[in-house]
Amino acid sequence: MISNTTTTSAATNLNLTTAQLVPLALYTFLMVLFGIAGNSTVLYSSLKYNSIDLDKVSLVFVQHLAAADVLYTIIAIFPTFVTYSAGKYVLGRAVCFISAQFSFVPGLSNIFLVLAITVQRICLVKFPFRRISRRTARIIAVGIWGFTIVADVAVQTYYRTRGAFNPNVGACTSTMYYQEDAKQLVMFFTGCFVLIPLFLILIGNLILCSVALKQARYMHAAGKNIVLSDRASSSSNAFVMAGSKDILQRPEPSPTAEVKNEEKTSTSSEKCSPKKQRLLKMSLSSAASRWTTRQMSSMSNQRSGTKRKGLIMTCCLSGTFVLSWLPYIIFNLLELGIPEVPVEVELLGFLCIYINSFANPILYSITNRRFGRYVKEVVRTLVCCPKVREWMGSENSERRRSAGMRQ
Repeated sequence: MISNTTTTSAATNLNLTTAQLVPLALYTFLMVLFGIAGNSTVLYSSLKYNSIDLDKVSLVFVQHLAAADVLYTIIAIFPTFVTYSAGKYVLGRAVCFISAQFSFVPGLSNIFLVLAITVQRICLVKFPFRRISRRTARIIAVGIWGFTIVADVAVQTYYRTRGAFNPNVGACTSTMYYQEDAKQLVMFFTGCFVLIPLFLILIGNLILCSVALKQARYMHAAGKNIVLSDRASSSSNAFVMAGSKDILQRPEPSPTAEVKNEEKTSTSSEKCSPKKQRLLKMSLSSAASRWTTRQMSSMSNQRSGTKRKGLIMTCCLSGTFVLSWLPYIIFNLLELGIPEVPVEVELLGFLCIYINSFANPILYSITNRRFGRYVKEVVRTLVCCPKVREWMGSENSERRRSAGMRQ
């Protein structure tokens, strides 16, 4: 909801001083830069090189979330940056109409996509054997986009709204916000499509944080147990391994010498006493069991580490989303009880929403090591000469090779 100071006339001057416009222009410039460049990097790298180490379903939602952030940056944040830079609104009525009417689509899609990521991670933790396919995730994402587009077009058409410039925040907003017959609908939309999803995201974030802490404690205890069991097995099998050390370290025979070695091995096996044969069998079985245990523990550590990274990234993503939308909700609640809300509170509520599009690529770089390395290589390529394609190609080949060995 917008304050009563919103105007629908042709006035384009701002209710802000020059000392306020300079930092606001710099702030929105950074939002536009990181919102477009960062989220475009997320889209391109995840589609082309699979640079984000996540499960396939979460990756689909992350890609649609990045697309929503790019669209919101172009529609809503970029016109605000131009307005702050010029000191007044200079983009015309057509851009004002598009910015006011269609900024709801990426904004609401952003909310529901973050909620979908949170619910999917909770289901993945609580029900690990019940997973949805990538096709189902794409259908859900497309359904979210379709619902937001249909809802936006239906409401704007029914109330015959248009774009209006708000001099308090330097952005164009829909006239639906201050129409008397649309106030109840605005309150209903704010409650159902903003407050309730944010509350569910907050609850899901708390659940994921508790699960991540439990998994971290479990992995720490499991690592200690593996080390202790490995030491115990190595000490107990020291005598057996010492008796067959020369046999285990013997190189494999070449194919040309197999025929000649068959007679030697047959005669040597006949000459070996039953005690030596038992020692040999015990040493081989103990070595094989230890190698299998180490391989299984390393595979489980890799899988649990990937899940833990996904949980941490989801917690950071949803937490940043809630914090960015919280001032806007507080502003709406204050406006219900206070007839004249200070301009600074209104401005803060709108500017904090922009942080969400800016912060998501940074969170991906921090919480996902593979994407962080990709970003570093991109920066290196822009400054120096290394090729990102060759590096990512080698990384993808190594990942495919390791996946084939695990299978």
